[in-house]
Amino acid sequence: MRWNCQFLASTLLAALLLPVEAAPAEGRRGVVRYYVTAEQLLKECGSDLTPEHLTWHDQTAVLVHLQDKMTCLGYLLGLADILSVTGTICLTPTATKGDLQEIVASYLREHPNLMERAASQVVTLALSESYPCW
Repeated sequence: MRWNCQFLASTLLAALLLPVEAAPAEGRRGVVRYYVTAEQLLKECGSDLTPEHLTWHDQTAVLVHLQDKMTCLGYLLGLADILSVTGTICLTPTATKGDLQEIVASYLREHPNLMERAASQVVTLALSESYPCW
């Protein structure tokens, strides 16, 4: 029962945090499916604004920055939970949220040709390479 609740919670969290402007992609039999591209996720994860660049007077920028970071982390953690539970990846006990972000960002810097692919697919590739189940 606990596994089902964790799985459901992480799946719902990942779905709720998808940006509204997700890009459409043509699916099988002409059905359009929507997903977040790797490029969109990288923008959420890699906001140029850091806390030292933000001032209290620019509250909108602060809120947008925090929303981007929460969206990124929610997406990555939800997907990492699903991948871990299904045995696709084997996270180490020392893996941190920051590690997941850096692994995905580094993978995309090394594979810029994947920017237009589904974020879930690219995150799976990146985390599978860093956290294989041997």
